[in-house]
Amino acid sequence: MKKNEKHVLYNALCNNYRYYNISDLEFLMEIKTSYNKIVNNSENRPDLYLELKDKIIIIEEFEFDSSIQFSNGGSFNKQAENFKDKKFIDLIKNKNLDQVNVVMHSSISLESSYEYYIENLLLKFRSHYNSIDKYKEFIKEKTKSVKKIEIVFLITDNTPLGNYIDIEGIPIQINIFDNIEFIKELEQSTKLDYIIFSYGNSNDPIIIIKNTSEQIGVLKKDIKKMGGAL
Repeated sequence: MKKNEKHVLYNALCNNYRYYNISDLEFLMEIKTSYNKIVNNSENRPDLYLELKDKIIIIEEFEFDSSIQFSNGGSFNKQAENFKDKKFIDLIKNKNLDQVNVVMHSSISLESSYEYYIENLLLKFRSHYNSIDKYKEFIKEKTKSVKKIEIVFLITDNTPLGNYIDIEGIPIQINIFDNIEFIKELEQSTKLDYIIFSYGNSNDPIIIIKNTSEQIGVLKKDIKKMGGAL
């Protein structure tokens, strides 16, 4: 089943929010109040765009998890889901639903780690970041507009049950801004304006951050208070 990126955004916007600056929250509310105007771009990349009076917001969505990646670029978690979908469809085709109840049980053994979490995040991030110029060119041609363009990445952690660290016996769910390697990557990614980070398998608050040198400095200080990079 093809993913609907606009629906992914909708689910994220239904959660509470965490933000560092009130202007970031205002930007998020601008997207939320204009949700019905967002175009789900079925022709090409980027995934979504929103044309407002003074600007165009490009929203590119991607997801990752902490499971091992295969050589074809797919995660173990994602391929396991696809296998279950195919297995279920095949089972349905071979059953007469008027006469038989279909029951399917399945279990998955995931090979996952924090190293895979960061590796997968950076792989996906760099792939989409390297396409930003193409996204802008497409939107300029599509809209025939000379308005300012802002780039947003909607990043979803889809790890089953989430990713946690133990702090004094309390499990704390991590996010991408806890890692110094990713923050350094973000610091070099000056074409990106905003990140919206969400947890695909929980209702934890989404995080909205504007990619500025000031914000990078704040994130680095937060990591230092935590004792350094995770």
